[in-house]
Amino acid sequence: MDATQGESNMGQLDRVLGRVETIFNLVAAYSIVFLMLLGVSQIFLRSVGYPMWGYIDFVEQSIAVFAFMGIAYCQRAGGHVRMDLAIRGLKGRWLWLAEALAIVLSLIVVGVLIAYGYTHFERAFEQGDSTIDANFPVWPSKLIVPVAFSLLWLRLLLQLIGYMRLFLDPSKTPVGVPTIPTIEDVARQDIESTGDDDRDQNAANRGAGA
Repeated sequence: MDATQGESNMGQLDRVLGRVETIFNLVAAYSIVFLMLLGVSQIFLRSVGYPMWGYIDFVEQSIAVFAFMGIAYCQRAGGHVRMDLAIRGLKGRWLWLAEALAIVLSLIVVGVLIAYGYTHFERAFEQGDSTIDANFPVWPSKLIVPVAFSLLWLRLLLQLIGYMRLFLDPSKTPVGVPTIPTIEDVARQDIESTGDDDRDQNAANRGAGA
């Protein structure tokens, strides 16, 4: 298999996994909107003397949806908070090697979380664990944790392959890995954003003057 075919396969895996991550992220986003509407309804119903039954229990269990289901999407976009002062000065193979080592550590940690998360789900399912007030079963929310972390683990594995591919040949195009913007890139984006805002403001002023 040549380099072009390998890059194509990496890109295809990245796209397939990205679709699943996007679906998970959309579920997390819409769950926040739903909870917001549910909270407004709860306030209204309480004001007329008919509070919603099981509201607190439901909110507690739904936290796992928006707290974990978007985590793999965020990893793909490189949106997690990270300390990159040490690696900003690295270039070429050393940069990709540092990124790969960080991913290896993340794979170990996430793998442990998957195992313990599934254990908690299994125990809650077998014992019929439920919430205190409304007696909602808690195993669905506990199942979300190992499922979401499993998706994150797959994303990390794909990124590890991508970083090792770049470590072996830094001239290749990055595929399946987030790229860290340099200070110059951030400054250029800020300048372009400021320029766009100034142009919009000038256009609005000319429109108002006309």
